[in-house]
Amino acid sequence: MQTYSEMMLAGSVCLGAAIAVAAFFGRGYFGELLDAVEADLADKLRRLRASTKNLRAYLVAWQIAIAATFLGMLFVAESLVFAVLLSAFLLAAPWYLLRRMAERRRRKIEDQLADAMVTLASAVRAGLSLAQSLEILAAQCPRPINDEFHQIVAEYNMGKPL
Repeated sequence: MQTYSEMMLAGSVCLGAAIAVAAFFGRGYFGELLDAVEADLADKLRRLRASTKNLRAYLVAWQIAIAATFLGMLFVAESLVFAVLLSAFLLAAPWYLLRRMAERRRRKIEDQLADAMVTLASAVRAGLSLAQSLEILAAQCPRPINDEFHQIVAEYNMGKPL
């Protein structure tokens, strides 16, 4: 008859072997999933004018943290339900954070828009062209609205009509 510790050891070895086999045979699927998630998050970050540098490394670290949290809660707290719930929360966290960043950026732009339009109207009344007025706004307005004016000016300089 086996003792409890021998059964736990055998179970841990079997679980580790199952995870290793799943990781070996599922690495292609994991790579495709990681590529899709990276493309989605990179697109959202670009729209927020945020850096996408080292995004892949952050995603891999994020996946490792989710797996470690799941296994830690499963073995330390001995609760499958808590481990799954916490892992699901961590899985959804990047999209939630991006949504919060986008909302904060949108609110800041809305708050800055009235002052920017007053400045734009004053510059046009002073005799500057619309393109020159936008360049002044891009240089003088605070972030994040100046990023938008920089984008408009850059596209205009490349030949896009206002």
